[in-house]
Amino acid sequence: MLNRHGRFDAAGLSRVLADGGILLTQQVGSDDCVELNRALGARVSDQRWNLDVATEALTAAGLRVIDAREERPLLRFHDIGAVVYQLRMVPWQIKDFTVERYDAALRRLHARIEAEGSLAVRTHRFLVRAAKPA
Repeated sequence: MLNRHGRFDAAGLSRVLADGGILLTQQVGSDDCVELNRALGARVSDQRWNLDVATEALTAAGLRVIDAREERPLLRFHDIGAVVYQLRMVPWQIKDFTVERYDAALRRLHARIEAEGSLAVRTHRFLVRAAKPA
């Protein structure tokens, strides 16, 4: 079974996974690009979703974690247009984002990017492979 990005219900996955079946999931963690939210003065979610939370839930649901990895690679924005594009394509990052609503913050961030050459933020990804006992 494959699962990607969306926070999962471990008990539900365990219920539908066949005995001896394998779950492979790649997730976006709750720390994803939080520096971008902070740079724009936007709310940062207080819900924690990371490798530890996910593996604990899967184990509690009766699955055996075979492999688990977590990474925080850099994502670099070289201009404010790229920031706006990202926020429009990933609307869950800043749920109330519009250019108009964040105009002043975008202008400040634009000046910062111009001065520093880019804005680097950390993404947050994790991967889990788990098995349901036969």
